[in-house]
Amino acid sequence: MRACIGRPFAWQEALLVTAILLQNFNFTMDDPSYKLHIKQTLTIKPKDFYMRAHLRHHMSATTLERALASTSLNEPEEKIQHQANPKKAVSGKPMAIYYGSNTGTCEALANRLAGDAGNYGFRADVVDILDSVKGNLPTDKPVVIITASYEGQPADNAAHFVTQLSNSKDSELENVSYAVFGCGHRDWAKTYQKIPTLIDGLIEQRGGKRIADMGTADASHGDIFTEFETWEDKIFWPKMKECYGVSEVADGTPLESSLDVEVSTPRSSMLRQVSNPIVRIPFRRKSNHPSRTYEKHASRQSKFSPPQEPQRNVTSRYLYHQT
Repeated sequence: MRACIGRPFAWQEALLVTAILLQNFNFTMDDPSYKLHIKQTLTIKPKDFYMRAHLRHHMSATTLERALASTSLNEPEEKIQHQANPKKAVSGKPMAIYYGSNTGTCEALANRLAGDAGNYGFRADVVDILDSVKGNLPTDKPVVIITASYEGQPADNAAHFVTQLSNSKDSELENVSYAVFGCGHRDWAKTYQKIPTLIDGLIEQRGGKRIADMGTADASHGDIFTEFETWEDKIFWPKMKECYGVSEVADGTPLESSLDVEVSTPRSSMLRQVSNPIVRIPFRRKSNHPSRTYEKHASRQSKFSPPQEPQRNVTSRYLYHQT
């Protein structure tokens, strides 16, 4: 009787996953007062024991995703953090951006909006989670909220904000000017855009002034950023200019600070594919028949291109010509 041949591979995968998790997360008990109870099915395990994972080193979900997908995993943390946070505009009219996000998509959209603000005469003084502003929405600047629904529930970092907003009193937000953008997936039809719609409606009911119609993005289309940019360019910024005007700079100084761009080429290393130049060598030969000529084209890999895995890289075809 022999053991399962896949068991060593499963152990190796488990070790790799555990190492990656411990490298990027801190784990704490969900219930500090938990007392151990044993549950046994095929194996022995703790019953009803849950843990919470917190990203280490103040890293965001989008930063972690970028680091895991990057070809340079040993890139210094300071550089990654610097790239993840957009530079604030040096001048312009102030605004505040808050997001609710579990996977990092809404956070990325919030950072995108903050980065674009300088081009329209505004600056994002605040880009933070919704729970940081529960019960204290700014009244001295426009507020933009970008959030999503997760099976009809708010994001983990927006749950307290939604609860407090639901329990707020009438006219409590009468001096708040706001706009809402929601992300969702239409396959969850019953709860699609539930939380963004709830926030948009509650703020209006509590006396808030809506700057622009709520924007939405459907993840099932696979192009959330394009839908967000369409709302941003065609609806949100025109309304912002209409309500607040545009900040002018007398000395011609650009409203937005410089932008650092880093270009990487992960495709070759991740897919292990190399785009090699192809050399086409035509040659002709005469047939025995005086009125016919055969033309042969051979396409082969250039000897100067990098080595590849063995493959059939010589193809030929014959073209028949009647002369």
